[in-house]
Amino acid sequence: MDILKLCGVGLLCALTALIIKQIKGEYAALVRVGGTVIIFGALVLVAADIFSEIAAQFFGEELSGYGGIMLKALGLALLSKLCADICRDIGESSVGSGIELGGKLAILALCVPLIRELMGYAASLLGMGEI
Repeated sequence: MDILKLCGVGLLCALTALIIKQIKGEYAALVRVGGTVIIFGALVLVAADIFSEIAAQFFGEELSGYGGIMLKALGLALLSKLCADICRDIGESSVGSGIELGGKLAILALCVPLIRELMGYAASLLGMGEI
């Protein structure tokens, strides 16, 4: 996907919505929603290719456990950011901040076993035994 095409579609939809808002305001929201659906549809197609390549790289090697954690963390980050931005766009910035904080805590909770394992490696290197 060419980023210039994506930017062109976005700007075309935004300008069309601006013009239609002056003529018939209730149709501007439909243009914005339509443009958003088209852009997200294109992004989903690109993201599917990217995620399949990432999954092949992580799960095909000895990093399979770490790769799964990284992909889950990436998914949590994208989902929480998207939901928080939607909340901010409709005027609920405090709810958006809460969603982002919840996403960060979910990623941290996902990484606790990995942190524990790394601390065990560090302790064994220092000769302190297991933690």
